[in-house]
Amino acid sequence: SDTAEKAGKWKKEKWNNATNGDPNKKPSLKKVNNNTANDLAKKNGFKDAHDFKESFVGKSNISKFNMKIDKNTGEIFLESVQKGGNVIATGYYK
Repeated sequence: SDTAEKAGKWKKEKWNNATNGDPNKKPSLKKVNNNTANDLAKKNGFKDAHDFKESFVGKSNISKFNMKIDKNTGEIFLESVQKGGNVIATGYYK
């Protein structure tokens, strides 16, 4: 879909920003629990973690992604629960 295509392009840009342009360097991601995820989402203007995730991956994919925090930058990422799946830099911070 058009939204997925835009998200993919944005993801690549944001990933490069998160890694200072080094494609071999990945952010150091730490999973957050449900209460923390809800608090982070609310702090960034969303109703809850489900609302936050829905805005990036769509309602049908909410359960397929976990919220994680880059320990170095504090940026919130969405990581697929599938091994080797997508990692989405959201541009939001803790």
